[in-house]
Amino acid sequence: STIDVGLIRGNMMNKKIVAIGLEAVEPPLLEKWCEEGLLPTIAALREQGAYRRMRSPAEVSSGATWSSINCGVTPGKHGMGFCHRQYKNGTYLVRKKRADEVGRLPFWTRLSAGKKVFTMDVPETRTYDLDGTELVGWGLEYKAWKADSTPKGKIHSIIKEFGEHPLDGWYQTKATNAKEWLDLKDKVIWATRTRTKIAKKILSEDDYDFTLVAYAETHFGGHLFWHLNDPDHPEYDPEIEKAVGNPILEVYKACDEGIREIMALDPDATYIIFSNTGMGPNYSARHFTGEALRRLGYRAHQPKGNETNKKGLPSADVFAVEKYEKMFGQRNIQRVKALI
Repeated sequence: STIDVGLIRGNMMNKKIVAIGLEAVEPPLLEKWCEEGLLPTIAALREQGAYRRMRSPAEVSSGATWSSINCGVTPGKHGMGFCHRQYKNGTYLVRKKRADEVGRLPFWTRLSAGKKVFTMDVPETRTYDLDGTELVGWGLEYKAWKADSTPKGKIHSIIKEFGEHPLDGWYQTKATNAKEWLDLKDKVIWATRTRTKIAKKILSEDDYDFTLVAYAETHFGGHLFWHLNDPDHPEYDPEIEKAVGNPILEVYKACDEGIREIMALDPDATYIIFSNTGMGPNYSARHFTGEALRRLGYRAHQPKGNETNKKGLPSADVFAVEKYEKMFGQRNIQRVKALI
């Protein structure tokens, strides 16, 4: 989806601003569950403030959205397209882009000249040594920067106190049964609630003029769980759905509770709740990849009986690219590609 959502409510006498980014939240789901009373905090904010669906730069790529929000310029100016897999200009070389390659500074770097700022896990950003607190890399859907913080060492004390994000280092590993799906759901919900606890701790330690906290768990949840509740999806399994429930709804509810808890710290601040882009079903045809490679002669035939695949030929797993990346590292693969 190329739609994101925006919601604003505040007391004009209070100059403090708290922005909460719910990554890749899907507007129709949000609106439906608000109307059904399942997201009471967001529903109340919609009634008391202003709510609007907005366009986003996702037509360029979903990876362009956060840098556009952060910097206030188009992807053509900040230079981030699909940062996971982006062409090097003028070539067909594919590479990952990092936060220090964004072509503009985030708007809050200017705010920090006279205002105290707190940011947590805003995608495609790094630390900028501002007046305030910056946490980068506790739990990001795409880690565009190392775990870092301002003040230095703060991120490590946070990890020591609250634990690591359960999907830090996760590499698109898919669950295969109901027990594994339940475990994955519990991890994402735990991470959502723990993010709220971390944000509340930081906010209680100082007086911040501007806060921006991004919840990556709604992004993780959409990618991981969409097919579990979508009967039209080729991977839908009613037995799995019965056992696991609706994880996306539960993650949204955990965010709704988190917003309520954060708002309780300063009810009169201005609150901006937004999403960078929507989320929808992925009916990709990647399951054809193996057969296409076989017909082109780039993949071994399936072994029969006592036969075994020839040594060194790719496996039948369509997630082979991800497996090789994890094994060798994306940067090392890129170096080898450059040589040959």
